[in-house]
Amino acid sequence: MKAIIVSDLHIGTRFFQAQRFESFLQSLPKGCDLILNGDVTDEIEKSFDQLHQRILELIRQESFRRQVVWIRGNVDHDLELPEAGGIIFKRIHTISDHILIIHGDTFDKIRPRMGLFFKLLNRIRRMWERLGGKPLSSAQFAKKLEILYRVYRKAIMQNAVRYAKERSFDVVVCGHTHYPEDRIVDDIRYINTGAWTERQSFYLLVNNEEISLKIAEESTSPK
Repeated sequence: MKAIIVSDLHIGTRFFQAQRFESFLQSLPKGCDLILNGDVTDEIEKSFDQLHQRILELIRQESFRRQVVWIRGNVDHDLELPEAGGIIFKRIHTISDHILIIHGDTFDKIRPRMGLFFKLLNRIRRMWERLGGKPLSSAQFAKKLEILYRVYRKAIMQNAVRYAKERSFDVVVCGHTHYPEDRIVDDIRYINTGAWTERQSFYLLVNNEEISLKIAEESTSPK
């Protein structure tokens, strides 16, 4: 089987790389599943930019041509699309009983315990913008705290690997951290597909020959 996995589009926000993702959608090869691994959109609003609305419609249309799986994340965990078409909504998806796909928020034990810190971080980010700083998403701003951000990512990765190993999966694919990486940890392959709110956007190609994390800009047509 063939599948393409992306995560953290955050459709509706000003940071979503909308034009790039529209081209990406339109160039998907036939015969592959499309798996949206959480935080696809923050909310459904009629006031969305027309391009963002069109992309939601394109995703719905794709669900009539291929299997489209929408894995719920922390932002879209209870979101309901007015017209979902053939989109399949899940919390967890698996491929061939050895690849586990899950957004990753369930492995985030730090954010719930440090809610006040993250609220303060958001206030500082907004103040930064008011003072003329470059607009940054919450994740982009958090990355400036490099050491803390590394600890945060590592904790989620370790929890994801432990969860996958306990259930006899060889590969676990997450999003949530907005940080693309492909690593072997405790004999488990951990892959994070990053976010489509960054300059470089990534997707994971899964087929019978390979599991490869790729940069979307490398080609308008995933192979």
